[in-house]
Amino acid sequence: MYHMNLKELTVGQPITGYYILRSGKTVTTTEGKTFYCATVLDGSGTMDVRCWQNADNSADEKTIGEVVYLEGEVKLYWESRQICCRLLRRVLFRRALRRVLLV
Repeated sequence: MYHMNLKELTVGQPITGYYILRSGKTVTTTEGKTFYCATVLDGSGTMDVRCWQNADNSADEKTIGEVVYLEGEVKLYWESRQICCRLLRRVLFRRALRRVLLV
């Protein structure tokens, strides 16, 4: 698998890869649904991520700054690209990956 640069992703494109979790928190909608709202980054830039209730998400506030593995699809929300994720997991071998991602 090759690394998919965030700035090159297009709407509708499926995405799988390793990124650094820049920020993240659990948010509740006005309808009472909770979801994980995050931002990931790589050497090309940043992108917002949304993990809804049915997503397999093991990220939390302790994971910020760590490398995560992400699976999802790029969607358009209010004229801005974001990733709707199916899977967001912390990666344990982060030091080696972090050097690669920030090049």
